[in-house]
Amino acid sequence: MTDPIVITRHVARPAHEVWRLCTTATGLSRWWWPIYPDTTYEFDARPRRHYSIRSQAGEVGVTGDFFVVEPCSELEFSWVWDEPDPISDHVRVVLVGRDAATTELTVTHTMVEPSPESHLEHVTEWNEVLDRLAALKD
Repeated sequence: MTDPIVITRHVARPAHEVWRLCTTATGLSRWWWPIYPDTTYEFDARPRRHYSIRSQAGEVGVTGDFFVVEPCSELEFSWVWDEPDPISDHVRVVLVGRDAATTELTVTHTMVEPSPESHLEHVTEWNEVLDRLAALKD
């Protein structure tokens, strides 16, 4: 097992706004795979509830279940790509309000069976989506 992927972004929004962008279908649709117009977001950010983000056009999908849901501060969930032999990774997202208008968001993605290629792909993809989140304008 390789070291977990840890990526941090400073988002120019208060923690409650970043939380909404990360935990609702409407919020996610603004920054998570907007390049695929058919992306669907099924999201119920409560413990032991399921989520699904899929795009046929992008030929990509991820699903999982929430373990920890602490509003405006922490999410932990499984991460399972739509693949013939799915493997369940673990993701933790922590939000820390740095001031009234800035939130530090840290994603820790622990991969169960990473190859060097898949590890690099995940780093690239997390950076892309988090850059879009940080760059969001109202």
